[in-house]
Amino acid sequence: MKKKWRMLFLITAAFISLLFLSSCRQETTEKVDIQTTLRVDNSFAGKRTIVLTFPQSVIKTGSETETNLEKVIQKHCPNTLTPSKGYYDGKIQYSFEMSFESAHEYLTKTTDIIGMQTTVSFSNPHNVMTQGWKLEENFQSSQLILDWIAAGAKSEGFSGLDFETDESKTTVSLNDEVRSTTPVIAVNCLDGHPIQRIKIITVKEKGVYDRSIIFTISQSTYDSIAKEIKEYFSSVTDKAAISAQWLLNTNSSYDYTVKFNDVTLQELSGYTNKLLNTVYGDIEYTDKGTGSTVLAQQNSYSEILDFSNYIGNNSTNVPIEYTYSVSGTTELSECQLYENGEWHIASDFLEDNQYSKVSSFRYNGSQMKLRINDGKQYTATSIELESVPLEDDKLQKTVTFKYDRTKGGDEAANYAKAYIDSLGYGAVLSVINDECICTYTTSGSPETLNDIFTQILGGKNTAKYASEAQFMTLRTMKHYRDHLDLSALLLGTNAETPVYYRVAANNGNLIKEFSYSSSENTAQSDLSTIRDGYALLQLKGTDIDVAFNITSPNISDIIFCSVISGILVLIAVAAIFILRSRQLAAPSLGSGSSHASLGGGHSDLAVKKKSSVNLKKK
Repeated sequence: MKKKWRMLFLITAAFISLLFLSSCRQETTEKVDIQTTLRVDNSFAGKRTIVLTFPQSVIKTGSETETNLEKVIQKHCPNTLTPSKGYYDGKIQYSFEMSFESAHEYLTKTTDIIGMQTTVSFSNPHNVMTQGWKLEENFQSSQLILDWIAAGAKSEGFSGLDFETDESKTTVSLNDEVRSTTPVIAVNCLDGHPIQRIKIITVKEKGVYDRSIIFTISQSTYDSIAKEIKEYFSSVTDKAAISAQWLLNTNSSYDYTVKFNDVTLQELSGYTNKLLNTVYGDIEYTDKGTGSTVLAQQNSYSEILDFSNYIGNNSTNVPIEYTYSVSGTTELSECQLYENGEWHIASDFLEDNQYSKVSSFRYNGSQMKLRINDGKQYTATSIELESVPLEDDKLQKTVTFKYDRTKGGDEAANYAKAYIDSLGYGAVLSVINDECICTYTTSGSPETLNDIFTQILGGKNTAKYASEAQFMTLRTMKHYRDHLDLSALLLGTNAETPVYYRVAANNGNLIKEFSYSSSENTAQSDLSTIRDGYALLQLKGTDIDVAFNITSPNISDIIFCSVISGILVLIAVAAIFILRSRQLAAPSLGSGSSHASLGGGHSDLAVKKKSSVNLKKK
């Protein structure tokens, strides 16, 4: 019985001890501490200092990890950051400093380090509408340091340089006025009279722009300081405006509407920045590069709008409404906004009719970066590809785009020529009846033509070649494979445009096989229908594999065989002549000495016998 109580006591004591130890156990996973200080003046010139403190549990002083970190920083630290090393309370400490003279330089440096487009919204207004200052960014200090350390460690083959961090303190100061903020800087010290809405309407037509900018202010705000408000908005309105007027709405608010007509991009950007009281706005209208094709002119309208000098209700951001429209002949895509390093579709409404294309959306933020793709598509009546095998395993390839002149074909063909010429290749225009034709022809090995036709047709276009000598037939079998990616061309109004592929069978060449396959169809040419030395197939689909085999005369084998045949013929003729000569000579010799020959034969035998007798005597 005592043993049982003793056993129960030991188990209970062990259980209590286990509970005690577990309650005393602490999980202490220390993190690298990051502290940031950003100092700027009114022109946004200043310094950003980032301090990393490494606990001994993360990197021990004098360890191999410390040495490896030092090597990575020395070799891989961006030249826009100035590093320095020290020790604080027995902990390793690194400080990184970035200097800049403007917001543009600051954005350039941070964008280069992080590898994504950074944004900064800085305002320091002092007018009747808004006073104070505001600074917002879309990144944090850890992104400026940890990514290149990790990449450098990987390239050097070092481990143990992946850290968990805690951005414990971030401060921003403007002219020594210090504010604490979150790791992603967001300081708002603005105050003033709120604007209920800013609406921007942009219309593009024939290369110039119309724009209306509307500020909506509550009637109570307007009535309280009407004179000061009118003077302020008059001062930020450019004289180029065709109209600028105040209008009382039915919902107890005033609209200040400013209109500009037929202005260039540069003028549009300048007038808009002036009204928004900022220098950070910008507008570009450029060819997208990868978006444009030989059948479509695709451009990108991009704009940065900075609203940080105005405030909404309770000092929040002003609600924004944005509308962009183009004429009815131009294609228009949804508007995209750049947020958190990515582009997102932002259009709430996209109107498409015969008169115009309109993209409209709402936004709430201090700075907006947007892009809208627009352009014009040209409809081809047909697309024709042609391959002509040449000597030395080369290939002549031609691409032809045909257009209906009664449906804008001249403009379309001229655009196609300009597009091909811009790639560094020379296209040719021609007109046959009501067709306007743009043609490009070049030659070379199939492999050297791949890059050219990839640029012209878009997508990935590859041609391959292999040959197989057929000695006994004195011909060479040539195998051609042509992969066509037409997905960039056969879109919109060109989705049903017929595509033809022709192969030449001239210069002694014979087509032995001609076929194609795609996800939509597979077909083989009827070689009995060859006309004018060409075989023709109409292709269906956008991802197409064309195959054709051609036999061509093997000239070297033909010459060799001809020479050998000639020699053999000469030998045969000579042999016949010799045999014939002997046959003619044999009868004349035998007719005058037949008996003598017989007699001579006996005398020879007698001589031989006599010789043998003499030998015996000896």
